[in-house]
Amino acid sequence: MILSDDIISTIHEKKDSLSKSEKHLSEAILADVNFAIQATTKEMAIKSGVSSPTITRFCRSLGLKGLKELKVKLAQSLSVGNRYVKLNVGS
Repeated sequence: MILSDDIISTIHEKKDSLSKSEKHLSEAILADVNFAIQATTKEMAIKSGVSSPTITRFCRSLGLKGLKELKVKLAQSLSVGNRYVKLNVGS
């Protein structure tokens, strides 16, 4: 179950309850969200030092079906965040 509409916040909120490998993955994702959105499973696994099945488990622990859905949610989070910053800076 996703804790928040914002997947980046959800990852932050769940970080302490993740396995060691999933924590490594979450740190890699949060460190470079744009890379995570565009990376293949293999690229993400190499960068974070985890296995491909760990990525699937991580996605499911967030209440997602898989990496594709995670990428969509990450892109949505960035889009909303950028829109919020532009609205507040422009005011």
